Amino acid sequence: MKSLFKKYGQISTTLMDQGILSLVNFLVSILIVRFLGIEAFGIYTLLWMSVLFLQSLQTAMIITPMMSIGPKQTDKDKSRYIGVIISHQLVFSTISSIFLYISIILSDYIIPQWYITDYAISLSLVSFLSQNQDFIRRLLFLEGRSSEALINDSVCYVGRFLMISIVCLGSDPTLKSIFNAILIALFLSVLLGMVKLNKPILNFKNNIEVLKRHWKMSKWLSSSALLMWFSGNYFFVVTALLLGPATVGIFRASSNIIGIFNILFLGLENIIPQSASKYFVISGIAGLKSYVKKLVLIGGLAISCASVILIIFAEPLIIAVYGEEYAGNGYILIWYSIISILIYLILPFNIGLRTLEKTQPQFISYLVTVFFSLITANFLISNFELNGAMFGMMINQLIMLFVAILFFERSCRQIVDGDKNIDS
Repeated sequence: MKSLFKKYGQISTTLMDQGILSLVNFLVSILIVRFLGIEAFGIYTLLWMSVLFLQSLQTAMIITPMMSIGPKQTDKDKSRYIGVIISHQLVFSTISSIFLYISIILSDYIIPQWYITDYAISLSLVSFLSQNQDFIRRLLFLEGRSSEALINDSVCYVGRFLMISIVCLGSDPTLKSIFNAILIALFLSVLLGMVKLNKPILNFKNNIEVLKRHWKMSKWLSSSALLMWFSGNYFFVVTALLLGPATVGIFRASSNIIGIFNILFLGLENIIPQSASKYFVISGIAGLKSYVKKLVLIGGLAISCASVILIIFAEPLIIAVYGEEYAGNGYILIWYSIISILIYLILPFNIGLRTLEKTQPQFISYLVTVFFSLITANFLISNFELNGAMFGMMINQLIMLFVAILFFERSCRQIVDGDKNIDS
């Protein structure tokens, strides 16, 4: 009974944590749209995409392997393993943030009309701290310290909302002051989290051993992260170039209402990998397949019901949240509601593949969707504008779902056939 209470207590804490993240992101988007305007929000969205891009590489190269391999460590090896991962994280976040700074400076030669070089220093620091804050929270979840993760995220995200509120309610708020507000909240959160961390392990042999094992998984995941960014954001970039950054603001403003689903998606990303690994270790392929099937059926039904509600009330929701001047954009929310169902259905199969340490299929799915995006985005957006962009993004999700199901079933079948051959 005690272990059951602990298990479901951690799940509820995780979902509460994701609820805070989604709520704050939603409220921040409202503040920026209402006080700075939709075009400024569009530029904010495009800049924030660069932060998320580097964070997706971090997730692929450090966090995802850690969440899958970490639970398999013995009590004796876990402390050493975590110390090594902390050193990897510090090196990666430093190098990637310097890369972001240089990229923003050089971007002035490509899109000088957006005037984004003013944000180079603040955005690079935000990227560095955001990566480390996310690493800290994931590590706390891995160690079963979900309450501490909740406190750390509360400092970061509630603090972010309060700081941005002060900026917006003051005189003449700007995007630069918004990023500085985010920077302060991140700094306080990381400072709090550092107290709870193990010391980095700089031993060369230990670092190389862990790096090799992580690379076996992350070589496909990191390549997939690059492709994922292009397949998921290429339509945004082309839309901004063809129709202006304000259209990207409309996209993001609508998608933020779907933030309720992030509570489910991101919360499960903290729980499912560990549970899937345990099912596989205890019950083998049969246990893993049963677990994945249960996630698809129960979670799929829940998100479908929520999506229907959003589809019915799409237009009134847009007006209620952002004001009458944004009337007529409810159809974007309808598109996102449909796409969210597909995104969820992909999740259990991809985690099942990662449990089997099969990450190549995810790379293949992104490769196909990038190819599709490159050859169709300009045509779809030029001829059908926002509807064309949303249609393209939906097709990308359908492609990824098909590939995930195909390779998960194939991988399971290969392992079962291999076990039969050994027995015979």
